Amino acid sequence: MRWGGVAMIAAGVLGLVASALFVVAVLRAPDGAFSYAYDGFFLVGTFLQGFPRSALICAGLAGLYFSLDKAPESVQKMALTGVLLFSLFFVIPLTLIVGWALGAQDEYGPSSGLLSFLSTFFVLSSVAQSAGIALCGVAAFWARGLGRRRFMFLAVGVLDSPLLDWLVSAIVRSSIGPPVVPYADTRWMGVSLQVPVVLASVGWILVGRLLHGARDRENEIIAAEHRALSEENRSRARRLYQEAWGSGALDVVDELVAENVLDHEHDRYGREGFKKTVVDLHRTFPDLTLSIEEQTAEGDTVTTRCVLSGTDYGGVFWYPSTGRYTIFTGTYTDRFSDGRLVEHRGGVDMAGLLGQLGIPADTGA
Repeated sequence: MRWGGVAMIAAGVLGLVASALFVVAVLRAPDGAFSYAYDGFFLVGTFLQGFPRSALICAGLAGLYFSLDKAPESVQKMALTGVLLFSLFFVIPLTLIVGWALGAQDEYGPSSGLLSFLSTFFVLSSVAQSAGIALCGVAAFWARGLGRRRFMFLAVGVLDSPLLDWLVSAIVRSSIGPPVVPYADTRWMGVSLQVPVVLASVGWILVGRLLHGARDRENEIIAAEHRALSEENRSRARRLYQEAWGSGALDVVDELVAENVLDHEHDRYGREGFKKTVVDLHRTFPDLTLSIEEQTAEGDTVTTRCVLSGTDYGGVFWYPSTGRYTIFTGTYTDRFSDGRLVEHRGGVDMAGLLGQLGIPADTGA
């Protein structure tokens, strides 16, 4: 992912260099005519804006794909399809070499059939490039590490689309009217054609910077969400212990406990079983009080250590009520899912409780 960001930054820099070479070639053209097309600066700029820059953008799109490892599978497939479509651009030189090797040329150069085929393939490849960038741009909305500016991926991709380049070129050329007057000063047209390229190059640099730090930002987002989830579950557990266990409020159980909750401590299943445990506790200790001494949360799991006190009126292990006032501690681990308690583990210091009630510690249930 980081190398993908570096590749996009390099593609942007390369685009700016190529545009600068184009402008130099245009300004060097004698009489401002189209002769700049044969200038060395123009040829170098054309080469830089071709395969090297496209290869770097393709590497950047691949970096985007790898940044979507936590996105839905359909989004990952969309990005992969975009990368593959964009990479079709690199089939053009292979096609040229194969055609040349097969002798698809005559004594004056490439045959008209080969030129027609390459022209058609170039159009189709440009369409594929545009579609590939668009797909990756849409998929980028699921790249959380790009932050709120992830829309830039699609905007820059559209700006750098070969189809848009063709449209701008057609508009500029049509503005001077056909045919172009021989030896007319067309430097303004050559320079204006570089405006979208410059804007797209600056955009790739900005997007590359976003992609380069996307993993760190995503980890920060995940960590912040984890902390928020931990705090929310800690608050839920605190309410559950203070209001349900401490005060016997069963409406809180309906709000915070899942229907399929599993109570490992009392080997009970379901919300109604959980309610029965709360009712039984308050039947045994009608004057029960509860205070939370310590509570830690880690994601969906909350550990609570609390101190309970009350007078035994209900009996323990089927013993008659002792009428003794006792103070005992309990440590519990609760797991939440979608804001509701789904698992309850732990228990009280049974040895200390039985000792205070005068009941032998080795009593079996």
